[in-house]
Amino acid sequence: NYTVHPHVAEPVNTLSSLLYVLVPVLFLKLHGGTIDLPQEAPFCLGSMVAIGIGSSLFHATLRYTMQLADELPMLALVFGAVCGLLRSTRPGLGPWPPWILSALFVGLCGVLLCTDRFDEDGTEMAVHAACRGILSCSFSASFLYIFYAAAKLAGDDAAMLERRRAPFGRISPPALYRRQFLVFVISIIGWIADILCCDALHDLPFGLPFPQLHGLVWHGGSALGLYYILVLLVWHQRLVDGFVPRTEMWCGLLPYLVETGKMQ
Repeated sequence: NYTVHPHVAEPVNTLSSLLYVLVPVLFLKLHGGTIDLPQEAPFCLGSMVAIGIGSSLFHATLRYTMQLADELPMLALVFGAVCGLLRSTRPGLGPWPPWILSALFVGLCGVLLCTDRFDEDGTEMAVHAACRGILSCSFSASFLYIFYAAAKLAGDDAAMLERRRAPFGRISPPALYRRQFLVFVISIIGWIADILCCDALHDLPFGLPFPQLHGLVWHGGSALGLYYILVLLVWHQRLVDGFVPRTEMWCGLLPYLVETGKMQ
């Protein structure tokens, strides 16, 4: 930390965090004006921008307040995605999921931002620690639900396209799900390896440089995986609304949706 630049703790991680800002920009560039987005999409895209800014500030300073600026937008993002999924898969729940998750989010923000993490003796405050535990559990549960629901929806969407005899384009929903799943698995492995093997990675043989697994693998991979999931969720909502968008590829890496009309 602060070994490369006197004012930036982790320069590579600071810069790679901006990939979370780039992804929404690319998503809007490829989809802007060509397809109607679900009502949760702007919120999720804005949350990704906030994640990028917060993560960049955290890795530049390593301050706890900036860590919260990174973590709280992550929670907002998964809550927004869960609300979108429940709206399309569990319409009977009505407006309750957004209200409940919004109240939980605001409550966690209020406690975490307005209380100290440690007391004067260096002991972690119980209320603050409890809210951090709720944040972690809420994020993990939401993340797992998104994976589960996206897997089910990918299969349902492929079957719907087949029934409608509609082409899926360059990549099918199940194939896109498998791609994002693989990307996230690799990203998580890179993140864990960076934590557990940090000392060994700093002392590689033959003078090999530090591989920057957190910045390049975790940040880059998770940003790409989030893009894939967002395309899947938008694709599903358009199919539910009666449209039959197909996929095209940008630079062979990023799929995007092209509207082909509405089923009669």
